[in-house]
Amino acid sequence: RYLRTVVFVIDEISMVSPKLFDLVDSRLRVVAECAPDSHRQAFGLDENKHFGGHTVVLIGDFFQIPPVTGRSLLQEALYPTDGCLAGHRMREFSLARLQQQMRAQGDAVQEGRVEQLRSGIVTQELLDGILHLTQDEGPDWIDAAHVVLTNDERHSLNATLAKAFANGHGLPIITWRKPLGGKVADSLGLVETEGLYLDNPALTGVFVFGAPAMITQNINPALGLSNGSDARLVGIACDCIVDSQAIASAGCGEEVRLSKTQRYVYVNVPALSVVVGVNFPDINGYPAAPLEPRSDDFE
Repeated sequence: RYLRTVVFVIDEISMVSPKLFDLVDSRLRVVAECAPDSHRQAFGLDENKHFGGHTVVLIGDFFQIPPVTGRSLLQEALYPTDGCLAGHRMREFSLARLQQQMRAQGDAVQEGRVEQLRSGIVTQELLDGILHLTQDEGPDWIDAAHVVLTNDERHSLNATLAKAFANGHGLPIITWRKPLGGKVADSLGLVETEGLYLDNPALTGVFVFGAPAMITQNINPALGLSNGSDARLVGIACDCIVDSQAIASAGCGEEVRLSKTQRYVYVNVPALSVVVGVNFPDINGYPAAPLEPRSDDFE
């Protein structure tokens, strides 16, 4: 697969250590050496060049999480260690700075708070803008943005919030199992598959009509469908009559496990109301955009 690849993208570069960076360089030199001659000539691959002549794109923010052990690449670039070439290679990269804050777009106050947190500046004004809420505070707690440290906490919180919203509004909770793919998934037995779903809440999709949500992928920033955008779950499309009947007859807070993965989940984001030239379907009174429920586009 690598022999005919020209561009390699390394995300979360702040977590890559100089040692690992050197290993990537060495490996890509081997790839270049083994590539077909036609490919080497067409793309200028050469095992004597850094990264074998491949185009390497580094993405990330060095203000974020550093490597588990050792120095970061930024530290190595600024203060090189004898015998380590990673810092010298880092200096050869061209910098493209992404300055638009997608996670808080349209909210100047929140953009400022995010930038302060990113730079490690904690002011009293920032602290005053953070509310400490508990479950006893009802709708305010449900609608608020929550901060947790781990994915386990995140998935547990999502399930708790969905249940609280459903109970508070007299609605059912609709869930479905996201399909597994790949050779490993094909080899799993029923018991192993069941255990995988039980141990990994992220593999179960959750929908409650009207519940607040967050877009977690940059689907279409021009339409407001960006990583971090606030959204509202407004509709769900089912192909199965039995599933539709189960949803219609479900009571307050009752979980309805769909027998099939539905075609779309419809979400509303504020930007959809002002987009010109695009006709969005009206779902329960909201202009709505369809998302693939099999992916991790929202939570």
